[in-house]
Amino acid sequence: MTKLSPVVPPNGRVTVYAIPGAQSSARALAVIAIDGNEAIDAWPTIRRLDTVSYHDGKEEQQKVWKAFRDWLNGLKDNQKQHGWDREPEFSMLHVFRWDHPNGRHRRLYGFKMQTRPGFEVCALCCYRSKDTHLTEKAVKRLIRDLSKDQKVRKAVRDAFKSEQGVTTWVH
Repeated sequence: MTKLSPVVPPNGRVTVYAIPGAQSSARALAVIAIDGNEAIDAWPTIRRLDTVSYHDGKEEQQKVWKAFRDWLNGLKDNQKQHGWDREPEFSMLHVFRWDHPNGRHRRLYGFKMQTRPGFEVCALCCYRSKDTHLTEKAVKRLIRDLSKDQKVRKAVRDAFKSEQGVTTWVH
């Protein structure tokens, strides 16, 4: 199992990738990568989904982009379904859920934060394929800790401090 702390290893570089086309006037999606922390693993999944060319992959890609569009358009968050609304320490967490055509349940986890007044970013950081009802406690703690890390927060805030956003921001 991958060691979960520290979230940003000493001298670890934090990179924030804006997801092209995943921004509205009030919200945006980004992916975080951290050198030296293999538990932060959403970036390879986003890249894979962006380049699929086979039928099942295209179907999965459509499901994920629908979930992204729903969130960007302000549709109600699905946190109640996870019980996270009863756990205030995890209130900043967000999950995008979908089922792969092969039946496996897929999840992209991230945290939400305001980067400027009236603008919220969901920074995706972890990917899991799971078959259990509850989210792993270690994953929830990892994302919570990531959302509190000042180097990570600064990288996300800097990436989306202007209305145009940026493609990549490295710290």
